Amino acid sequence: MKNRLTKLSLIVLTALFSVSASAQLKDGDYNAESKGVWGSPIKVNLSIKNGKIADVKFTHNETPAVGGSALDKIKADVLKSQNINVDAISGATATSKAALSALEAVFLKAGGSKATSKKTSTAKDKAYENTTTDVVVVGGGPGGMMAAIDLCKAGKKVILLEKQGVLGGNGTFVSTYYQAGGTSIQDKNKGSSVKCLILPNGL
Repeated sequence: MKNRLTKLSLIVLTALFSVSASAQLKDGDYNAESKGVWGSPIKVNLSIKNGKIADVKFTHNETPAVGGSALDKIKADVLKSQNINVDAISGATATSKAALSALEAVFLKAGGSKATSKKTSTAKDKAYENTTTDVVVVGGGPGGMMAAIDLCKAGKKVILLEKQGVLGGNGTFVSTYYQAGGTSIQDKNKGSSVKCLILPNGL
């Protein structure tokens, strides 16, 4: 009876190993793309080695400080979790959606399935408790950063909140004007064709 149970256990283990092996990702480099924020493609290269996700490479024309940072975070999350179904990045939803769509396409090419790409865990937000400050500035764009700087110069304790992984806000999209309203930079360029946005004094 004991010998029969041992043989049966070996058969079950062999079957389980076969299922696991057949579900393993196939080694190789896989490519796909999806349309990004500016209409140009976000291309992804997924490298599989020994059945594991070895590398993720994105080629894109997204805004570096916004979309680019989001893609860096998505890559890090995929490599850490060994799963392509990771969270989109707040503040870069369109870029995230395009990247995750392309990732799903290459994952399927590598032998994965939508079922195996489901999340196995949910990250918890880090909570800060018992924190005191004089002022809370919401938004880390040019205006928010200047307000925080001026408040600090005035001796106030300041907490600056920004939902994205990087500071900059609409300043990351500036391309045709200088954000220098009411500053020494504007004073030095009186009479010029410099276009300005009004921000708190400080420069």
